[in-house]
Amino acid sequence: MSLQLRLRLTTILGSIVLVTPFAAGLAGFDPVLWIVFWAVFALWFLGVQAPGGETPMPLAAALTAQGAVVALLMGLGHAAGLWADAVLPAWLLIAVAVGALLLGRLIRVPPEELAELVRVSQEAAGSLGDATEPDTPPDPEPKPDPEPEPEPEAGIDPAQQREALAALAERLDALDRSAPGYHALVEAITPALEPAGAEAVAEALFRRADAAPVRDRLALVALMADPHASHVLRGEKLAARIFDVIAAEDCEAALALWAMKADGLLDLVPGVAADFPAPDRIDRVADRYVIEDADLCEALEALAARLRSGDGAET
Repeated sequence: MSLQLRLRLTTILGSIVLVTPFAAGLAGFDPVLWIVFWAVFALWFLGVQAPGGETPMPLAAALTAQGAVVALLMGLGHAAGLWADAVLPAWLLIAVAVGALLLGRLIRVPPEELAELVRVSQEAAGSLGDATEPDTPPDPEPKPDPEPEPEPEAGIDPAQQREALAALAERLDALDRSAPGYHALVEAITPALEPAGAEAVAEALFRRADAAPVRDRLALVALMADPHASHVLRGEKLAARIFDVIAAEDCEAALALWAMKADGLLDLVPGVAADFPAPDRIDRVADRYVIEDADLCEALEALAARLRSGDGAET
């Protein structure tokens, strides 16, 4: 069974689990049934959505939230039951919920399986590239860029560079760690590009992103979106390195901004597509969000399709 099919089936089974307490509520709010469905919801949350108990909130809060959701669904069902005569047997609803729970546990995609699938795919792609490389004809001479190359960066004074990087760090530290605002990031980065150089600014931002605040991963995307910086760093795989950093941290906000700015960058900077990740790599990251964030998944897949259609990225 394919990965996408298992993900879609898990979504359908989760919908069935959600419907059963609502259907049970048509006959009235029964505390015993509330406890039963609360247990089903808790097991679904811990066994399918968050295997191993790895939850984004304290466990007690997560279980309390599940109980509140069940109470709300049964309450809505009870309200709807005032106008509906059809009432399903409680044993049937419990059997359906438990069956969906067990099947969902059976077909779920564990995080370690997904990580292993990515690793094997990358190794297979590398092996295929090595095997086919000798038979690949040499690439034709590249056409000249439609726009003139920018002037090379002037010699950087080490003292000015250190001062500019220190000022950059101060400006970034003054911004909100989780929602700094894109324009504020641009205003923080731009003054450092000339005195410090785009390469030094990029390396400083990569070091800061290792600490994993969202602000610094968004700052990397803001640097990538600067056309001059992307011209200067062309050939350094800047877009691919940034993508790998934010994808490893599973940062949806940074990935969404990366996809949006990357699309515009392909129009602004000739030849920059060669610095992008391989389309298959983007597709694999997009698959993570096929359920959680369909818009992000669609944006990443559209960018991968554009690169695959011939914009010059490596495949």
